[in-house]
Amino acid sequence: MLSVLRVMNLGVIEEVEIDLPGGLIALTGETGAGKTMIVSAIELLLGSKATPEMIREGEDSAEVTGLFTDGDSEVVLRREISRSGRSKAYIDGKLVSASEISEACQTMVELFSQNLSTSLSKAHTQLDLIDSFAMVDTSELKGLLAAQKEIKGRLDELVRTESLRLQRLDMLRFQLEDIGRILPVGPDEDVSVEGEIRILSRVDEVKRAASLGLEAISSDRGAGSGRDLIAGSLHWLSSEETFSKVVERIRSVVVELDDIASELSNFLLGIDEDPQRLEALRRRLVLINEVKRKYGPSLADVMSHYEGTSAELAQLENFDASRDSLLERLSQIEEALAKEQSSVRSARSDSAAAVSKKVEEYLQDLRLPNARFRVDLSSAPDGSPVSFMFSANPGMAPQLLSRVASGGEMSRVMLSVCLVAARLAATMVFDEIDAGIGGETALHVGRALSRLSKDRQVIVVTHLPQVAAFADSQFVVEKEMKSGRSETSVRPIVASARASEIARMLSGQAASEVALRHAAELLGLAREMTYST
Repeated sequence: MLSVLRVMNLGVIEEVEIDLPGGLIALTGETGAGKTMIVSAIELLLGSKATPEMIREGEDSAEVTGLFTDGDSEVVLRREISRSGRSKAYIDGKLVSASEISEACQTMVELFSQNLSTSLSKAHTQLDLIDSFAMVDTSELKGLLAAQKEIKGRLDELVRTESLRLQRLDMLRFQLEDIGRILPVGPDEDVSVEGEIRILSRVDEVKRAASLGLEAISSDRGAGSGRDLIAGSLHWLSSEETFSKVVERIRSVVVELDDIASELSNFLLGIDEDPQRLEALRRRLVLINEVKRKYGPSLADVMSHYEGTSAELAQLENFDASRDSLLERLSQIEEALAKEQSSVRSARSDSAAAVSKKVEEYLQDLRLPNARFRVDLSSAPDGSPVSFMFSANPGMAPQLLSRVASGGEMSRVMLSVCLVAARLAATMVFDEIDAGIGGETALHVGRALSRLSKDRQVIVVTHLPQVAAFADSQFVVEKEMKSGRSETSVRPIVASARASEIARMLSGQAASEVALRHAAELLGLAREMTYST
């Protein structure tokens, strides 16, 4: 529960520290005294949005600290707000995000205000109540819905891009056909073709050069050839040990010259004028260079582009298989989804019935004996959204709560729903949700809150003396002028002073003897009603 609340420079509050006990706590005081700031401070601890406008005028920052206890364990939450608009959140001194501090408070505190009557009419609020009341597990449902949405999106994308896919297919096929004109093609074939063209385009010159080279080194071309002269030197040099290394080198040269002569001889035997071959090579080179210009610059680049294009074409041509795979997956998801929706609907139906019964029980305690409250599921497979239906009078069919409930009825329905929804929180805060009711009904509201506080801490901000009379402890929020500035204080009321504050709430005059007698009677009646439940 919330054991200590410390507020600094928030709104009209300069500094307030409140030690809060268990049971039912009433925060009372004149309108405008600053009770709303106390609630705002608690909201900040719950992770609500912090704005610079919340900071007390003339101050640079505001701070709210809450000490929460559960047996021997303690947790300290703190929020800081600066004029720059930045806020900080801390859990036990560790800096955290606002969402983290909100998550930490989920099981510790629940706050309900007049604004809940507006949110109560919202479909997501109502559905959350039904799911949380019976702890309906919707994680699998949400996962399947997300998967269904994702698959449908991919299918829609396939359909939407079909025309673009066909255009891309045409382009890829054209490029493959264009490159296919030179296939098969060898590595560096463009270089080898260019070399052969150079030779065939001047055969006579090339043959003459080869013949001269062959004649100069070949022993078959007569005595005195370069090869024979070099070989002849071996006879004279090999007899001297001094030239042994030179002799070995000469022998290598002779072998190399014989190889060159053989190669030149074979070249001369294989080459001749071939105009048709030359023309075919020139056409081939034109094709290769044209393809290189489009997809190159090198033949290796051309072949890399060809392989990539082939792979993309295969993928795009596999459209039907991709679509069929997605459709099969979608069918599996929707089959599982239908089962999960049915299961969730059944759980929500049971929860809705239990919530309806529980709320009606509370409404009877709050002096709406003929009220009927019903939670209707929609026709959707999972039952969402749900609708809160209400009727206050016998013979009247329940209709949408937001359309038929009066202010007083809405307050009581809201309180009943709050009591049902927040049954697990260690601390519950009610901010003037008893607006619009009074008299005997207010007594029963007080009794309901008192009953709720038997196993938890309940903090209620109220203007109703009938509700405050049921409190186990009461704090008065007061505002006074100090040095030309408004300043709010919060003080606990001892038991002997309870009657004076209740009298003030009844008549506006704490010292009125009539009001004091009435207050004493009211406090006595509250004790009797509390003990009789």
